[in-house]
Amino acid sequence: MKPFYETELERIENTWKDTHPERVKKFKEQYLMWGFSDEDTWSLDVHLAKLILPRLKRYKELATGAIKIDFPLDEMIEAFQILHDVNFNKWKLTDEKWDKVEKGLKAFAEHYFRLWW
Repeated sequence: MKPFYETELERIENTWKDTHPERVKKFKEQYLMWGFSDEDTWSLDVHLAKLILPRLKRYKELATGAIKIDFPLDEMIEAFQILHDVNFNKWKLTDEKWDKVEKGLKAFAEHYFRLWW
């Protein structure tokens, strides 16, 4: 398995080399310096969701049994999973799924400071 940073540098290269090759060097340098690039801020909601989903899943694995999870963690995970599954095209969501996303994101905001174990 490659280190994450190598995968991310390859993703930057493959995303921009054909359409905007002048951005590749800048974005790679920014990523190596800061751990993110300007590219990540264009759709910050998407980028943050991509970071949050796997961390919530891992949190659940580690915290289960270590603490009592008495907040709607599964609803939070489901919200981010739905966004991920539709490739963050929010306009493709059914009303039912949109309601689940809103409920999960609200729970995430309400219980944000409880996400520790």
